[in-house]
Amino acid sequence: MRDGMKITEGQFDIQMQRIYQTFGEKNYSSQRMALIWQVAKRVSYEDFEKICNHLLATFRYAPL
Repeated sequence: MRDGMKITEGQFDIQMQRIYQTFGEKNYSSQRMALIWQVAKRVSYEDFEKICNHLLATFRYAPL
């Protein structure tokens, strides 16, 4: 993790809404969201936003 502040649940939700809007909410069950959150909560908001930007820019289908 970089020196930035860890991501909050609200910030996580904002980024995941971007993912939903692109790939469809049906691809992200509550169980999958819980698993993603377990990893995401360890990184900074800046890093998670960069990860989401990369996924949105490079994937045609919902990333697993």
